[in-house]
Amino acid sequence: KLVPGDLTSPDLPYGTGSGNNPEVKIVDPYWRKEGMKKIQIEARLLNGGKSKKIQYVRFGVTREGEDTPVYVGIEIGSPYCIFGELDDKKTCKALKVGDTWPQSQEPVSKSDGYGKKDATDIPRSKITVGKYSVSIFVSTTFGTWSSNGDFNLIE
Repeated sequence: KLVPGDLTSPDLPYGTGSGNNPEVKIVDPYWRKEGMKKIQIEARLLNGGKSKKIQYVRFGVTREGEDTPVYVGIEIGSPYCIFGELDDKKTCKALKVGDTWPQSQEPVSKSDGYGKKDATDIPRSKITVGKYSVSIFVSTTFGTWSSNGDFNLIE
């Protein structure tokens, strides 16, 4: 049985990831093999510290059989959530079929780190039932980590 809130990289089909130093845990309390009604992905750095920090996390979602992403999200502050966080600044937002994908973004390099800007080449659309792939890229001050996998949205 999958326990909500404790689904991590080895348990999720998002892969165990690979990188050259960072260790990242992926959390999605809604993921189920048979399909899920909501999606809420969060990336957490396991081996961080004072000088070891996430610079940004890039989440990309593509519908099965298509090459163009339906959504690309950039997170530059904790928590590192696919759709940002709720007003409490601690809880990741969850979206479901019928909602609209948020405005896609791309990272912007700045003198003091990274920022983000709207990606105008990915039009916003409704979230529909179907199979999707997600890619997760984590850039840290001491290396990178990436992973990808699939999920199935149902009503």
